[in-house]
Amino acid sequence: MAGWRRANTFLSSIGADTLWRSSRDLKVLILLRFIRLLGYGGTTLVLALYLNALGFHDTQIGLFMTLTLVGDLAISFVLTWVGDGIGLRLTASIGALLMCAGGVAFAYFENFWLLLVASIVAVINPSANEIDPFKAIEESAIARLSTPHTCNDMFAWWSMLGMFGTAASNLLTGWVINALEDHGLRKVDCHRMVFLGYAAIGLIKLICSMCLSAEVEHVPLQKESCASPQSGIVEGPSDDDDDDENAPLLTENTPSYGGVMTDTETPQSQAQVVAAAVQDQRLFTPESFDFMWKLSLAMAFDFVGSGLAQISWMTYFFKREYDVPEGALGSATFTAGIISSVLNLASSPMSRAIGQVQTMVVCHTINSMSLLMVSVPGNKYIALIIFIFRIVTREIDNAPRQAFISAGVLDHERTSAMGVVNMVKTIGSCLGLYMTGLFAGLDKFWLAFIVAGALKLSYNVLILAFFWKRRGRAPLTISTPPSISSAQLSSTTTLVPISNIICKPLVLKMDHLLHLDTDVVCLLAKLDSYDYIIVGSGFGGGPLAESLASKNYKVLLLERGGVIFSTHVLNNSRPYFNRGASNSPEGNEKVYDAVKAKVQCTDRSDSYVGGPVYCVGGRSNLWGIWTPRVGPETLGNNFPPEIVSYLTGAETNERGYNRAYSYLTDNDPSALTYPVGDDEHQVSAEDISEVSDLLSTALGSGQFDVMPVAAQFNSPAPYKFAQGAYSTTLSIINRMYANDQYLSVLLNTEVIAIDHVPGTSETDKTVRAMKIRDKTTGAIKDLPVGKAKVILSAGTIGTASIALNSGLQQLNPLVGKGLIDHNICYVRFAKEKDPELTQKPLNLKTHMKVGGEECLVTVTVNANFFLAGSSATLNTTHFYKKNGRLMEPPSESSMEQKDFDTICVLFEFVGKLDNDNSVLNIPGMDPVLDFKRAPISPGVQCHMEEIVRQVRDAFVNVPETTKSDDTCSDPGLRPQHLGFGVFSHECGTMRMDGPNGKGVVDSDLKVKDFDNLWICDMSVFPVSPEANPALTLAALSLRLADHLCPECN
Repeated sequence: MAGWRRANTFLSSIGADTLWRSSRDLKVLILLRFIRLLGYGGTTLVLALYLNALGFHDTQIGLFMTLTLVGDLAISFVLTWVGDGIGLRLTASIGALLMCAGGVAFAYFENFWLLLVASIVAVINPSANEIDPFKAIEESAIARLSTPHTCNDMFAWWSMLGMFGTAASNLLTGWVINALEDHGLRKVDCHRMVFLGYAAIGLIKLICSMCLSAEVEHVPLQKESCASPQSGIVEGPSDDDDDDENAPLLTENTPSYGGVMTDTETPQSQAQVVAAAVQDQRLFTPESFDFMWKLSLAMAFDFVGSGLAQISWMTYFFKREYDVPEGALGSATFTAGIISSVLNLASSPMSRAIGQVQTMVVCHTINSMSLLMVSVPGNKYIALIIFIFRIVTREIDNAPRQAFISAGVLDHERTSAMGVVNMVKTIGSCLGLYMTGLFAGLDKFWLAFIVAGALKLSYNVLILAFFWKRRGRAPLTISTPPSISSAQLSSTTTLVPISNIICKPLVLKMDHLLHLDTDVVCLLAKLDSYDYIIVGSGFGGGPLAESLASKNYKVLLLERGGVIFSTHVLNNSRPYFNRGASNSPEGNEKVYDAVKAKVQCTDRSDSYVGGPVYCVGGRSNLWGIWTPRVGPETLGNNFPPEIVSYLTGAETNERGYNRAYSYLTDNDPSALTYPVGDDEHQVSAEDISEVSDLLSTALGSGQFDVMPVAAQFNSPAPYKFAQGAYSTTLSIINRMYANDQYLSVLLNTEVIAIDHVPGTSETDKTVRAMKIRDKTTGAIKDLPVGKAKVILSAGTIGTASIALNSGLQQLNPLVGKGLIDHNICYVRFAKEKDPELTQKPLNLKTHMKVGGEECLVTVTVNANFFLAGSSATLNTTHFYKKNGRLMEPPSESSMEQKDFDTICVLFEFVGKLDNDNSVLNIPGMDPVLDFKRAPISPGVQCHMEEIVRQVRDAFVNVPETTKSDDTCSDPGLRPQHLGFGVFSHECGTMRMDGPNGKGVVDSDLKVKDFDNLWICDMSVFPVSPEANPALTLAALSLRLADHLCPECN
């Protein structure tokens, strides 16, 4: 297991897991680069040799290469402006066809000018590291389809597999030429065969280009006079708007702070509109332009140096100076390319450790020094070793540089940025190639490499001078606009009424939302405009914000994420026909990865498969469909008596669990979870009772009840949940777009720390301000708190990180300690379909002792409808025929859904806090976790297997001869242990007081020693309970709302 964990850690560090979970389009884009460089590598190796064999002089060859790059420059210039408009798929297909045409032309023509035209349009150039006018659009697409945390990894694999293609091509080309010569072909004819192979590769690239989906295309921002939740663009009100709809934001009679803001059309703002229109015609904003000219200046030195030392010239140099045969050169470049491609993956973890700029400079400096030394030794073998070392280290800085460029400009500027870089690269390479031809003609080949090395070292100096302070993949910091006075704000800002907003229907995918400007919010906070500031919008912060706003308190909700889902992910469409409709785990995982935060673990830690998420609604958008109650034993042994009394109180209507269930479902707790009906997959009360009795009889103890479902929205799923599945998103967005005067939502805002000062009493402290980062600009600002009360609901890891950054561990050593997730085990088996009970989708649960430990046992009948297509995540271990005998698994996974009913048995245990586990305070890095879970005892393991066999025998008519009474006799039915954080139930880093000792917060969730700071998320749980904590956290959130507003009760 330790070896497997180390392997997983290694694969994660090099981004293999990121590549595996990436979209099909990203995989195809990487494959296209591999195929393209498979063609480029061969033509690069023979280009100069082929032109020389045709009788061209060295000076002519240098001119040919230079003019080729000039032609590519012209194409790059055009594509920089119109590339996104043409579209990536069409561009890739055109490029593939031109490869075919150019390869054929090189094989059959010998005219200088015809070959030059073919070289330009087919991108047959002297660089093994493609100078390709079509590349910028692909790089932009990769940056667009990646997340900030995965971009480095994707570019690393993009570079590595491309270099592997070049290396493989070099090897094949060299030895194919030698083999053809051995069969009597002339050297020039062998080279022609290489170009025909290039044409064939173009056809393969064309086929792959057709596999790209529409998702790769850049969608420009809308400019119409309307707004939608997708575009986040709102135009000013029209001239015929009513006067009351144009009222200022800040007036004595209009205390509204929520909603969508825009500028009124005064003469001054008209001038601003004209300036903005002019800005729209530019390639870059002023901030991006400042970034680009510095980068281009530095890279000009690098690219001229690269042009002086292209692989084509270097192979020509070794052939002329040392008479090294093509086969040996091909083997050398192949070996170096393979090593280089593997080393390229090291750039991603290295960038995370020391920063992108630092990685770029260190790796590039080493390579530049080797280039200076290539022509120095007079010994062929030493020179060849240096040459190989140069190729090995040539591309290590490529992935961080691509990610660095992507982060330095806005999303819609990326294609232009990549195009500009490509043009600078082409111009520099043109000059370098031509100079190399002159040096070769003067018989001073060696001087070209020395000049190249010196120029490349100059690039490193300029990069350090311009960008040393830029670390990681943080967005480029844009200067904050001047402070806005209240008078200016009152005269220039209005709320756009919802009647003026033409909204498109909510699409079934993630979309970026409009969010309030941080400067405006900081001003309003300074004016004491908010009663409560809540950080995070999940099951803790979401209900709390909505509840306080419904009581007419002014609430500011800060959300680190910038995306929103239509509703719960289970209601979003998924590309899986007849597989549980919208709830396929594959689609859920894709959504989860898109919003999951990067978290690192120490070497001693278990594998962490979960992660905080940043989106409106938090994890309630992804999980939290099942809402069981925590068992009475777990509550009594771990939670404060007043909270236990609130959750399970005698008065039914006042019982916290009942209130939370009604809030989440908009339904009475006594109402049926499943509607009664006659359809094939609808479940009646009789069905529920029959299966419950069957399970209770089989186990001999425990009463199985229906697992309650948080149901609020409509769902098309065939299992007919009454109202779908709950998330906090809808109530938030409804208020946001209804011009709500009580709830303001600030998206893309990361809370880094709180600034606290001595409070009104000698012992208490007061939160004075919050350090926030505007994720859209990267700017760090102070958000004044004023009279507002602050509630942290950023999650077990997020809240702990904020607390540690704020120094709260100095006040309480338990801050960040105790991190735990409960043990979860499962077994999943299947039987051939029959018209009996197993065709009805049911989820039943009971609390019971398993091996002496408190456990929530859940049996999911017809699990295909709840966990559709999940065989990759929850493997089905046993398949039974109708007669109860074991059978071989179906040959295709789709047959499991079609021909079998699947039963899943899930065991969820109580996880006790462990003070040796913690969130570590390492400023400037992603959160670092240090944790381990105690292994499952043999007694618990054996009891689980016994329960699994009893459940199996209840549903599967297993022949008596195959049954066994021996405990632990069937290892195939042994429950599998799920990883830490797999269901996002980790708890405890800011624990509450309880029977087991003091904590960080009291029973009212108020942080000790503070007079205006509370915490409401799973970090306050004194235990990771056996039950999904969503319902309990929602109940605590509603209780906190009552506590903060006692006069409203």
